[in-house]
Amino acid sequence: MLVQSVAFIFLALLGVNYAGSSLDPDGCSDRFYERHDGVCYRFEYIPATWADAKKTCENYGANLISIRDIKLSTWLKEPGRAGTTAFWFGLHKDENGRLRWADKPHKFDTEGFSDWASGEPSFSTGSCVSMFTPFAESGLKPKTAWKMTDCEQYLPYICTKPAATAQTNAVLA
Repeated sequence: MLVQSVAFIFLALLGVNYAGSSLDPDGCSDRFYERHDGVCYRFEYIPATWADAKKTCENYGANLISIRDIKLSTWLKEPGRAGTTAFWFGLHKDENGRLRWADKPHKFDTEGFSDWASGEPSFSTGSCVSMFTPFAESGLKPKTAWKMTDCEQYLPYICTKPAATAQTNAVLA
């Protein structure tokens, strides 16, 4: 039993799915552990640049997460959900200076949902968007929000794909 436990922990640390590539009861697999509203999420805690994060998600047959509504944003903000104070998601400034989602060719809808921090978007600070939680100041509750960030900064990220299609033939990152 101890050997199996140690082996499981070792494989988990290496990023190998102990259960193989079979679907779990929620329709997720291959380290796409979290399921919310029919979508599987894979939280990647090894920091990467925005471009490398996007490519890794694509290697899993997935996309960087798109946060298009308050319901998903609220779910991600639950204490301990993302397990980090900042992470990449799929919004970025394209070569024409327009905000676009990584998983869709169309531009960001400025009339739709957004959760920008005060003073954002500030294109002088970067071309990619991260969700971050600033450290709380004396007695103030920190507010998780979107922020323009240098795309070369290394941050954790979240990949997403529909449930029941979360099996992947991805090369381990």
